[in-house]
Amino acid sequence: MFKGFFRQKLLIACCVAVLGCQIAPTIALADTPAAAPSIQPYLDQVIENITEFTLDNGLRFIVLENNDAPVVSFVTYADVGGVDEPDGKTGVAHFLEHLAFKGSTTLGTTDYQAEQKVLDRLDLIFADLQMAKQVGNEQAIAELEAQFTEVQDEASQYIVQNAFGQVVESAGGVGLNAATAADYTQYFYSFPSNKLELWMSLESQRFLDPVFR
Repeated sequence: MFKGFFRQKLLIACCVAVLGCQIAPTIALADTPAAAPSIQPYLDQVIENITEFTLDNGLRFIVLENNDAPVVSFVTYADVGGVDEPDGKTGVAHFLEHLAFKGSTTLGTTDYQAEQKVLDRLDLIFADLQMAKQVGNEQAIAELEAQFTEVQDEASQYIVQNAFGQVVESAGGVGLNAATAADYTQYFYSFPSNKLELWMSLESQRFLDPVFR
């Protein structure tokens, strides 16, 4: 009896399996898509047009020449970023990125000699303020904060706001911006091709003669 029952179940199972095979929909295999064209020829052409050289001061240039339009685009890459920040100073790399737009001793000021004296006073007041905070001298903190605000207002009379950006824009520059990452900081914009020397001057001032006003 058990054998007969087993044969019956096995026969039903086999029939179901066969029927399943017969009624299963036919799946059409899609044609294998053609391989995408290689971009290697384009990359080879780009590499052929790249020139690299290093100035005596260590500044490395990577130049990709493209004469399709009378435009020159720049990316100034600094090998420093958030990973270089000291403990307890999170964000200082990004802060310095913004300060690099504040101008120099000749850009962004109406009278740098007078401005420098005021900025030096600000530094002294700030140092005293930090000491007062360390010892918890609330009266000194209040007095120094008031002095700092007063001298800061005095310094502002010498500042030409957004002077860097105004120079770039007035010379036909576009796309002025910057970015800070973990291990690099970059500054970028584009100029008409006849403004290459202006870019060199601006970037030189930005890195060699900055004023963090």
